[in-house]
Amino acid sequence: MTKEEVAQNYLSFLEKNEVDKVVSLFASDGIVESPLCGTIS
Repeated sequence: MTKEEVAQNYLSFLEKNEVDKVVSLFASDGIVESPLCGTIS
């Protein structure tokens, strides 16, 4: 999957509130850095 596909899927899953699918896009040790929420791991 390309970076663009990951980004598209991420936004699509968020819009549909499909949290399990959002999480599946990240590695088990993945970290999200959000300008609104800070660092989430």
